[in-house]
Amino acid sequence: SDKSRIMALAPDPGVNPVVDRFLQGYEGTQVMVNSHGIEVLISVKHIPDAEWVVSAQLPTREAFAPLQSVQLRILMVALLLSCICSYLTWWWLRRQLNPLLDAARQLSAQSINQAPLQPLHISTRDEIGTLISGFNELLGNLAQREESLNNSEQRYRTLVEWSQDAIIVHRQGQLVYANPAAVVLFEANSLQNLLSKHLLDLIDPKYHATVRARIKQISENNTTLPMFEQECTTLRGHKIDLEVQATAIVYDGEPATQSVLRDIGLRKRTEQALRQSEARFRRIVDSGMIGIAFWNTEGSLLEANDTFLDMIGYSRSDLHQLNWRDLTPPQYRELD
Repeated sequence: SDKSRIMALAPDPGVNPVVDRFLQGYEGTQVMVNSHGIEVLISVKHIPDAEWVVSAQLPTREAFAPLQSVQLRILMVALLLSCICSYLTWWWLRRQLNPLLDAARQLSAQSINQAPLQPLHISTRDEIGTLISGFNELLGNLAQREESLNNSEQRYRTLVEWSQDAIIVHRQGQLVYANPAAVVLFEANSLQNLLSKHLLDLIDPKYHATVRARIKQISENNTTLPMFEQECTTLRGHKIDLEVQATAIVYDGEPATQSVLRDIGLRKRTEQALRQSEARFRRIVDSGMIGIAFWNTEGSLLEANDTFLDMIGYSRSDLHQLNWRDLTPPQYRELD
């Protein structure tokens, strides 16, 4: 159709590889760029008898226009179908998951209002309904456990508050709780006055190293330590002797140490007085001019002074081997 091409020379070899391939005998169809810089679809056929090479060219924009139109229509249909499928999928999922969304909204509303959790509404009897029903049962069990825990905590707090033993709670030595008995024990003006003190402020310095080691052991091993006696000082400067037992607990959601303190000053003074009385009594017995002996109900000799031992002629090493029958004449044994 382009008459200006008549008798025009073909490109020199090497300029256009596609043309070189056709001239070398290749027959078929291929896409190439012609001398005008236009991408064309070219088909070549050789006529050996005439030694001709016949080629037909058509711009690709014309050759592939129907295909591109079909592709565009297919793309539009695919987009439309995708939109429809997406909408149907969204609608179906929303319909199926709507009970879960309702449950989430109910939980969110209860959380915002900080009200006690209530059973969730069950709108379907399918798998989601079964899930919500199980969740409601779990809420019921949790409510019962929480009520039981609150009652137990209230009873425990009542026992602690009314305990005659002083009870304190501290974290790494810093007091965070003390019952009324502890306020009285340490002669504090108020609870806040006592809580403002560090534990070591109340303990005699010679016990500081031991107390630090006990606090570390309780914190690291989460354990309970046995009774321990130590000397403390009240806020008014009075010295007191205490018996302390400490254990690891959780207070306000954080690890802490609870210590039970018992004033043993009276007991120690009583024990000391008894030891002094016993020593005085022993001095009186040992220095007596009469023989004194102590027997049990079975007749075994328990204790005797030196005067008594001299009277019966036995040494103190034979003391616990003697029985009153050994020292009593036969005619008097019937008086047992």
